[in-house]
Amino acid sequence: MNIECVAPIAARLGEGPLWSARERAVWFVDIKGRGIHRYDEATRTTRSWQTPQDVGFIVAASGGRFICGFKSGLHLFAPETGSFQLLTPVDGDRPGNRLNDGHVDAAGRLWFGTMDDAEVSPTGALYRFDTFLVAFQPGPGWHYFPSVAEMFISIGLIAIEIAIYIALVRWFPILGGTPARRTS
Repeated sequence: MNIECVAPIAARLGEGPLWSARERAVWFVDIKGRGIHRYDEATRTTRSWQTPQDVGFIVAASGGRFICGFKSGLHLFAPETGSFQLLTPVDGDRPGNRLNDGHVDAAGRLWFGTMDDAEVSPTGALYRFDTFLVAFQPGPGWHYFPSVAEMFISIGLIAIEIAIYIALVRWFPILGGTPARRTS
């Protein structure tokens, strides 16, 4: 078995490797060193970005962008510019907390945890960010676009409502009785 150090970046607390098959690269964070790193397997090089706060995790969003978990909340990260945009604050009532680790499930939802940054108080929690990242459309602000599964569920519910309405109208006519027959 061979273990090889591929990115000797002197991280203070390196965590959360995220493989990008499209880029053939591994993204990871240095929580206490306030950095995001990308190791390119083909060129064997590492590129790094400084973050404005301790960064707990990085997950892929659409358009080559990422969502990062900072102490202040979820931020959209654009690697091409190195910019960060706050999406939503998290744990604002617990100033000693920070976002810790996060992953995207098969349905495209982001699950992440928080923790006491001093690792003393039991103030952490588990959160779910229900914006489906598969259809995440970053732009000025952020917009929600439903996933395919959500669209099928919505269409199915509408079809059921229509079928129930038709059945109720046939079984329980609004005017009561049978319709009057027309005579010519």
